[in-house]
Amino acid sequence: MDDQARPSDVVQGVVRRITFHDPGTQYAVIRLEQRPNRPPLTVVGHWTPLPAPGEEIRVVGRWALHPTYGRQFEAEAYQPVTPATREGVERLLASGIIKGVGPATARRLVAAFGERALDVIASDPQRLASVPGIGPRKARWIAERLHLRKETQEALVFLHGLGLGPGLSRRILQRYGTQAPAAVRADPYALALEVDGIGFRRADDLAERFQIAPDSPRRVEAALWHVMREAGEEGHVYLPREVLFQRVRAVLGGGRGAGHAYPDEMLGAALGALVAGGQLVEEDGAVYPAAFHRYETELAGRLLELARQAYQPWLPARLEQELQAAQARLGTRLAPEQLQAVRRAMESGLLVVTGGPGTGKTTLVRFIVYLARRAGIRVALAAPTGRAAQRLQEAVRCGVPEEEPSVQASTVHRLLEVRPGSSSASRFARGPKNPIDAELVIVDEASMLDISLAYHLVAALGPESRLVLVGDVDQLPSVGPGQVLRDLIQSGVVPLVRLVHLFRQAARSRIVVGAHQILAGRSVVHAGPSRAQTAVRPASQERRTAAREEGSLRFFEEPDPQRVAWKVRELVTTSIPQQFGLRPVEEIQVLTASHRGPAGSDALNRLLQEALNPAGRGKAELQLGQRVVRQGDRVMQVRNDYQARLVPEDGSGPSRDGEGGEVGVFNGEIGTVWRVDPDERVVHVRFDDGRLIEYDEEKWHQLQLAYAITVHKSQGNEFPCVVMPVVWTMPALMTRHLLYTAVTRGRRLVVLVGDRKAVHAYVRNASVAQRYSMLARRLQRIA
Repeated sequence: MDDQARPSDVVQGVVRRITFHDPGTQYAVIRLEQRPNRPPLTVVGHWTPLPAPGEEIRVVGRWALHPTYGRQFEAEAYQPVTPATREGVERLLASGIIKGVGPATARRLVAAFGERALDVIASDPQRLASVPGIGPRKARWIAERLHLRKETQEALVFLHGLGLGPGLSRRILQRYGTQAPAAVRADPYALALEVDGIGFRRADDLAERFQIAPDSPRRVEAALWHVMREAGEEGHVYLPREVLFQRVRAVLGGGRGAGHAYPDEMLGAALGALVAGGQLVEEDGAVYPAAFHRYETELAGRLLELARQAYQPWLPARLEQELQAAQARLGTRLAPEQLQAVRRAMESGLLVVTGGPGTGKTTLVRFIVYLARRAGIRVALAAPTGRAAQRLQEAVRCGVPEEEPSVQASTVHRLLEVRPGSSSASRFARGPKNPIDAELVIVDEASMLDISLAYHLVAALGPESRLVLVGDVDQLPSVGPGQVLRDLIQSGVVPLVRLVHLFRQAARSRIVVGAHQILAGRSVVHAGPSRAQTAVRPASQERRTAAREEGSLRFFEEPDPQRVAWKVRELVTTSIPQQFGLRPVEEIQVLTASHRGPAGSDALNRLLQEALNPAGRGKAELQLGQRVVRQGDRVMQVRNDYQARLVPEDGSGPSRDGEGGEVGVFNGEIGTVWRVDPDERVVHVRFDDGRLIEYDEEKWHQLQLAYAITVHKSQGNEFPCVVMPVVWTMPALMTRHLLYTAVTRGRRLVVLVGDRKAVHAYVRNASVAQRYSMLARRLQRIA
C-alpha cells in the first residue's frame, strides 16, 4: 500500500476466516462478517499482528476493484474492538489470539468472570489461577500475551496518527517493538538513522510535532549525519569541515529553522558529540563517517604492502619462453606495453592496468590467466557486475584450446561470499581470517570499485596473494563513494601500465574510434546532414552482419527535447529492430544523463513501457508508488540488498535459507519481471544470471524500470545497442567522461539523438566532478 496520504473509509466486523496469509510479508486476505445484516466482505493488507478468526476489528483503508476477485477493501490500519458481551468475550478469547487458550479455557474464564474477563486478565491476572486448569504460570502467560498484543496495536495506531503509512509503521515497529511510541517521542531524529525510508525532513516534521526546538543539539547532530550520508551518496569519502558546516546550515535553515543562527561553535559542538560517539572521525579538517575512515586508512596500508611484494615464479628466461609459446598457442601477438604488463603481473604483488576501448585489456587478462595457470598459480576472476563477470569469463575462454579447463569468473560480491541477512560489519564470509582461495585475483572494470568494496576485497586477500586491477580510468567513477582506480593511478606509488596502442580490428569500429575522439576533445558529430534518413531502411543480412562485427556510431539531429523522446521511442521500437535485427527489450538499452526532463530516464521509461510492454488482458501488474510494474518489464536494482529472497523455480514461495542459489542483489543489476501477484502484492524478478528474487512492499523502492537508465547506473554493463538522447541538462552532467562512458557501453551500435550543439558541449567539458577522497595522498604519505 502507498504511504502517501489519501481518503480513507472504515469498516467493522468479525473475522470469519483467514483466506490467505504469508508469514514473511504479513500479507493476508481476510473474510470479514459485518453486522448487522450486512454482506461479508474481503479485506486485504499487511497485518501486525494478524487478527484471529472470531475477533472483531475496525479497519481503516479504501475500496478497490480487483480485476479477478472483484470489490475488496484494502486495509491501511486496524484496531481490535473490545467486546461488551459474554458471547463476544468468549469468542475473542477462543479465537487463538493467545497461544494456549482455546475454546474450553475461554468458556471457563467467561464462566468465572463474565464480560469482565478481559479486564481481570489485564488488571488482576493472579485471579486467573483460581480457574480450573489455569495455574499461576499460565495466568502470567495469558496476561503477558494479551498485554503485548494491546501494546502492538496501540503503537501502530500512534504511528498512523503521525501520518506514517503502513510500510513505514511496520519498519519502525520491527526496529523498536512496542517501545516505538516512546522511542519516536524521545528522539524522532533516530528514525532517520535507523529506519530505511525515513530521511531528515520527515524526522524533522515529527520533531516539530513534539516541540523539539529548531536549534536543539539533537537536531544539529541529525543534520550533520544527514549531510554526511548524502555526501556518501554523491561519491564523497569525507567532507572538509568548512564544506560540511556550509551544507549543514543550508539544511538547518530550511523550513522551521528559518531565521535561526547556527554559528560554528554550535556546529562544532554537535560534530564533537558525533566524534565522541564513534559515528564520525575528524582528521586534519576532513570529516569522515567512521567506517569510511577505516576503509581508506587500512586500504592504503594494505595496497602499499601488496605493491612492495615481489614474486619470481619462473626465471626470467623461462618467463620469456613461456610468453613466446603463449602467443603462438593463443594466436595473438602482444604489443610492447601488453608484454610489460604480463611480466609485471607475474612478478608483482599489485598491478594496475588502464586503457581505453580497443587497447587490448581483455587480451592481456587472457594471457595473464594462461601463464599463471602454466606456473601453477591459482587464479580468481571477478568484476563488479554480473554482466561484466560473464563477459570476462567468455573473453578469457576465447582462444584457449578446448582441452584446457576454464577459470570461472564471478562478481566481486560473490567472490567475497555474501552472507544473507548480515550486518555491514560481517556481510562477507571471506576476510582476513578466511581469505579468498586464490594466489592471483584479477578484477576487471575496476573503475567501479568504491572504497567499501575495494577495502573488503583487499582485506580478503591471503598473505601470499597478488592483485591485478584492470579498468578504464577515463570512465565515470564508481556509483558508491570514492574513486579508487583514479586515486591509485594519481598516487604514482603503485605499479601501473597504460595501454595506448589501438589494435587494427578495434580501429575498424566506429564506436571505438568515436570514443577515443571524445577523449581527445574532438566531436563525433560534424557539420552536415543528419543520418536520420537511413534509420528506417530495412537492412540486408550482409549489413546486419557488418554491424555486429564493426561497431557503428550514428547521430540524429533533433534540437527539441520533447521530440527527442519520441524519436528515441521510434528508434527503439521500429527503426533499429528493422535495420539491425536487434530485439528492443533484450538488446537495446537507452542511456540518459539524468532522470529528469522530457528526455530523462523517468519520462522515457514511461514512454517505452507503454510501447514495449503495454497493459493487456491477463497481464498482471502492480502500482508501486507512482510507478506501474507489470509482467515482462525490464527493471534494475538500485541499491545493495544483502537479504534478498530467492524464489524456487516452481514459484512456490521464497527460500529464506538460500537454497537453490546464492543470496544477494546489488546496485545496477538488471532483470525482467517474471511474475506479479496482485493478491500477495509481490513481484518476482529474473535477473540476467538466472536468479529469481522476490520483492514485497518493503523492497519495492529497490526497483526501477530499466528501459532507460542513467549512464552512471550503466557502468560495468555492455549492451549490443545503446541509444542516448543528448540534450541540454545540468552542466555538471554534460561532461566528456559521461559521453565517453555512454558510448563505450555499446558493442554493435551506438545512436546519439539530440542537439548537435549539446554534443559539442559534452565533448568540450573535460572537467571531472570533484570527489573528496584522501586515498592517493595517504598512499604517497606512507610510501
